[in-house]
Amino acid sequence: MPIPATNAPSPTPAQVHEGQRLDYAQLLYVLRNKVNSLTDLSCTLITPDPASPLGQEDPDSPVQAVRMATFYGLAPWDPADTKARQTALDQLEERLASHCLRLEDDFNILDVKRHKTKQEQQILQSHPPLSDLDKEKLRARIISRDIIDTLQKSLPNENTSLFSHLAGDTLSTLSTEQLRATPSVYLQKILLSAEAEKITTALLSTLNWYGGNHGEQTCAHIRLKVLASALRLWLKSPVADSPRGFDVQSSAHWGKSYRSIRQAFESHLIETKRAASEKEAILIARLFLGQLPVEFQIHDIPPDLPYRASVVWVNFLTGVNLARADDPGSLCRYRFQQLVNLALQRAEGATAEQLDNIALARLLPSLEWAATQGFIPEKQHDAYTQADIETAASALDKHSDALTKTIAELDVPPPQRLDLARREIEELFPVGIFINDGRKLARFDNPAANARDVPALKDHAYTIHSFLEVYASGKFNDREKWFVT
Repeated sequence: MPIPATNAPSPTPAQVHEGQRLDYAQLLYVLRNKVNSLTDLSCTLITPDPASPLGQEDPDSPVQAVRMATFYGLAPWDPADTKARQTALDQLEERLASHCLRLEDDFNILDVKRHKTKQEQQILQSHPPLSDLDKEKLRARIISRDIIDTLQKSLPNENTSLFSHLAGDTLSTLSTEQLRATPSVYLQKILLSAEAEKITTALLSTLNWYGGNHGEQTCAHIRLKVLASALRLWLKSPVADSPRGFDVQSSAHWGKSYRSIRQAFESHLIETKRAASEKEAILIARLFLGQLPVEFQIHDIPPDLPYRASVVWVNFLTGVNLARADDPGSLCRYRFQQLVNLALQRAEGATAEQLDNIALARLLPSLEWAATQGFIPEKQHDAYTQADIETAASALDKHSDALTKTIAELDVPPPQRLDLARREIEELFPVGIFINDGRKLARFDNPAANARDVPALKDHAYTIHSFLEVYASGKFNDREKWFVT
């Protein structure tokens, strides 16, 4: 009697990807049609695909809809709240479309070389002897030109935007709010349109790849990647009277919010004539998302998080690095706060090797934070010295300690806060000024609440406080004028 196998083979990457797509599709169907309350969210069961990331964690067992939703990165919401329900559905649709597009995969249309054409051979022979590297660079330029020519020929006239041509009437029927909520959804529709299919076939023919001739069928995934890569090549090509490309890591963006950087990128696309409208800019920015620093892919970054300029940012990037070290595909399943907390969670009970991995994940974010704050000069990543690393670590530790102390002082009860303020005043005024000399601070406060109230007489509307009380309560931050008695 044969002995049954105890260890099933691990699913292939393609099977894992398809399994996750099926999980997304199941969850979307359930949320649309079966979940109308928190009870439904907890009681409705879904069986994950066996090859999906969740299916590998919970094999052969149904899970609650809420478990699947949180596993794939959706924030908790109340299905009975109409607005919250629509937001959750939009987020899931966006994740499904993004998962299917796979635009963040490492794919460059120029990396797969076609067989040399007669024209290529003639151009190469007309040049003086070239090294193999220079020959490859020249071939890449020739192929780039051919790809751009193919895209140009698909346009009805030279003044037509390529994105407008591909989108047809799609963009005119959508609001900018709809596009911002689910850019991947609409980008997917455009890249799979009939006109996009025709252009992709022309590109495959130009590249002399399988699928470019009549009757040859290429998988949808490859066709989509070819078109997306060709579009990025087109959009990166020189435009008349346009400035240099957008450098997201420029020091001009340090300390700005991620939202403002995205807006700056969209504005750049319009100013350089790569996008004909704000709507096009939203979709083009989504097309280039994989070219931006990887953390831009996290959907719920707080609008006020400063780029490279806070301890929270360092913790966030450390979490991003840890998640990607485990599995690059897992990043889309994390929410912002989960990534911020990840290093601290893993440090609890960690082995020496695991602590080293956490320190390594924190290294580059710490250096970038220190360069942003001016503690060390900005350098190429491989040019930082051991002295730079030690300076950055020391500065970050001191800053974190000061921040922790400030937060702790905010939470202490008033008597302790007064003691803390007294000690700081004694450091500022060591001879007892404002503590033992009896002087007070006065400020004019008009208690009139509105126009009908009788205003106080100025000679009788002063409030008197000790310097200690004002300092401890943070009233000096109001920037109001105080008088010394």
